[in-house]
Amino acid sequence: MRVYIIQQGPVDWIAQAGLRAGDIVGIREHLLQEFAAWSPELQRLVSENDGAYLDRPIFALPVPHTWDRSPTATLLGDAAYLMPPLGVGVNMAMLDASDLALAIANSATAAEAIGLYEESMMPRSIEYASLLQGHAGDLLDAMVPEFDTAD
Repeated sequence: MRVYIIQQGPVDWIAQAGLRAGDIVGIREHLLQEFAAWSPELQRLVSENDGAYLDRPIFALPVPHTWDRSPTATLLGDAAYLMPPLGVGVNMAMLDASDLALAIANSATAAEAIGLYEESMMPRSIEYASLLQGHAGDLLDAMVPEFDTAD
């Protein structure tokens, strides 16, 4: 079983706590102090960890994130529009892959395919990134708002 803990804090929280990334015992003690108010059952998720603690900060690209078109390369998924993990990214990446595959199959050149793909992907990614912009904090809220995506 894998357990994730999400908390708001500085990107270098491990160093600021005087720890190193591989200091399993130190990180465990630090987290148990941070979550001292948790029930003993939940604290066991931290104290009984038998592997390394992996720090995975959450980042997002600015909205809109655009680039100059290249005739031979493009971006899709997180590389094109990294957003907070609020349930949209993987679905958009799969749609990007499908759109790019169809564009390649129906185009005479790579440049044409990339152009077709980016014409459909760019507005969609900007729309969803705009909806999610500033909402990474919702991951820490007790009630996450619903987003109205209907036209």
